[in-house]
Amino acid sequence: MRCSCWGCGVARGAAQIPTRLLHERFRFDPGVLGQFRAVLDEFQPDVYQSHGYKGSLLGLTARRRGVPWQVVFHGFTWENWRVRFYHALDVRWLCRADEVIVVSPEFGRRLAAKGVGPSRIRWVLNAISEAALRASRGEDDPRRLWLGDAPDDAVLAGVIERFCPEKAPERLLEAFDRAAAECPAL
Repeated sequence: MRCSCWGCGVARGAAQIPTRLLHERFRFDPGVLGQFRAVLDEFQPDVYQSHGYKGSLLGLTARRRGVPWQVVFHGFTWENWRVRFYHALDVRWLCRADEVIVVSPEFGRRLAAKGVGPSRIRWVLNAISEAALRASRGEDDPRRLWLGDAPDDAVLAGVIERFCPEKAPERLLEAFDRAAAECPAL
């Protein structure tokens, strides 16, 4: 039996947040919908938030049951025809979400062009401000941890991402290489 979390698993551990896993026997098992309805009845959530096309499918169910549906849209991946098809379905479903949070203005423009109401699209910056880092200097100062005793004008740059074709990680590495050649403090 395959087990996958269809949008309702929450971090466990020290926080002791109750979770429920939805079990699917095969891809897009319709039995998951009944499980999800039971989770909605049990938790009575004020909002349902989804990340990805499977969670979006459940968002339609949440909305039908009167639960506002918020989507966090992370972008498209294009590994194969099946994933492209799932993303096409996802966009159709997103048109019915109460709110769609995007991680870049470009994603917002793309979704609006595909029919998601612009008034429901919100851009939330998902980066760390260097100014915030500088203001929070302390014993765990990331600059000190990574740069040691480097001078204050040293530049710390980094990125966290999946290394996959659509993110073009080789371009990022090339850009870092060029930047380091032009800026010795990097």
